[in-house]
Amino acid sequence: MWHKPETAGPDSGYFLPEALESNYNLADRVIFAIPPKDLLDKYNSIAECMDGQYSKYSRSAYDAGAVYFYAYYWDAEKQAYKQVLLSQSGDFSQYNEDPGAFSLDIWLKELNQIYADSLASSQ
Repeated sequence: MWHKPETAGPDSGYFLPEALESNYNLADRVIFAIPPKDLLDKYNSIAECMDGQYSKYSRSAYDAGAVYFYAYYWDAEKQAYKQVLLSQSGDFSQYNEDPGAFSLDIWLKELNQIYADSLASSQ
């Protein structure tokens, strides 16, 4: 079962560690490994964009669905991961205007393309 972040109250936008780990455990393959130092560098950049301003929420297509790219930042006080929107595309578009968020978004889209290519080549 796929877990979603809390949607209401003071924990809105947060994942408990067990829920996020459960989501990751649904993966059925490992495509590649990210060197720990690279991953730590990307993780450390999340804090900079957590409070970034967002672009105007606008319609960009019809019947295109939705694709979201998020980062998750550990909140030691809440003992949970805070979901940070980097971008949304599809029927509606919006993006985090922080330059660090833009960089993370591009990196995640590149990883997503590698994943998509691996699915296409396995068929």
